[in-house]
Amino acid sequence: MDLPSDLLAFINKSPTPFHAVKTCRTILLKQGFEELKEEDNWIIDDNKKYFLIKGGASIVIINSSNECTLNAKGGRLLVAHTDSPTLKLKQHFSIPHQTALYLDVNTYASPLISTWLDRPLALAGQVFVEEAKGIRHCLVDSIHPSCTIPSFPIGLHQHRKPDQALEHLVALSYHANPDNWFKDTFQIPHTVVHHNVSLYPVADPSTQNPTTPYLTSARLDNLISCYAAVLAAIHSDAKSPLVVALFDKEEVGNKGYNGCASPWLSNTLKRMWRSRAHYHQVLARSIALSLDTVQASQPDLDAYLNPDHAPSLGNGIVMKVSESNRYCNDPEALNLFLNWSHEANIRYQVYAAKLNQSSGSTLGPLLATTLGIPCIDVGIPILAMHASQEIAHQEDFHHYVQLAQQFSYVNH
Repeated sequence: MDLPSDLLAFINKSPTPFHAVKTCRTILLKQGFEELKEEDNWIIDDNKKYFLIKGGASIVIINSSNECTLNAKGGRLLVAHTDSPTLKLKQHFSIPHQTALYLDVNTYASPLISTWLDRPLALAGQVFVEEAKGIRHCLVDSIHPSCTIPSFPIGLHQHRKPDQALEHLVALSYHANPDNWFKDTFQIPHTVVHHNVSLYPVADPSTQNPTTPYLTSARLDNLISCYAAVLAAIHSDAKSPLVVALFDKEEVGNKGYNGCASPWLSNTLKRMWRSRAHYHQVLARSIALSLDTVQASQPDLDAYLNPDHAPSLGNGIVMKVSESNRYCNDPEALNLFLNWSHEANIRYQVYAAKLNQSSGSTLGPLLATTLGIPCIDVGIPILAMHASQEIAHQEDFHHYVQLAQQFSYVNH
């Protein structure tokens, strides 16, 4: 298995959270997992593997094990998020201008907009189409370059308002006919009545060149964590059940019926562990590991990062620490993490924000609060976080995958 190449192939097939979950589904079905539907009755058998999808962009993966459900052994929960900061088309996006067509663009979360400019961009997402039998939704992907967002001309910078870039962001469409735009861009014959379409960079993800150890790709935040979690679900052989939850909407607050703040995961676990008493018994013996990326240090960031707690590329995975509970370091989870790292020789670093700066946050505190189980937030360092292309280190990724799999193996 060539882990870096497999990761980049996974990302390349996953330009949006919808496509990421579809890619996960394809992988899991090939590995013998059975798809569950929320509206159906479930029979969860020991030593079998399942998954279910919600909203097309979130997925829960269940790798059961011998005696895990009946004997109420503690479960392992691996969580990550499928969404990434990006640019999206507005619902009414068409702006004809002279002989060209421009697309009105909005931001999702907090992308570094400058990195999206003056480069070929493709389009992908979910569209709702009108057919003879009614409205249905489907996934689309232009695959090829479809638009470019031009930079503000340097000669006019002196006349520009400081916040003008955020007032209006437009992309030059490579297809100029607004009436046939969806047909020309996505080769779909039906009328589109609603859409959720994102822009994405066309450049293929890469391992730079054979002599360097770096991975460069869009959406490393946080598809690199999703892939590590999926591999853990596939290869887990522990006697405790492993549950992997990959949520949409983390970048915008986790709310929504398929976000981490919803009761979806809790409801799923209750059904998996049968009776309510059994559910609480298993939860009391369970532990969670939250996976997300973290900004790595570089020379021009020295003034902004805590010098003793600034992770660097190539020095291992990152344990995130926050005295204000922006990250989870619950003692039971921390104890196991330290043991896993020692037993498997997994290198790790510690991240903490400077005293005068607030740190980010991720799924750990919310999951621990929702389920009442110990959790620890760990991640992989990357450069250019939220840019259209981000950079990670191959060795860190190997440690990341190793940690996720060690988490699924160890019993407590």
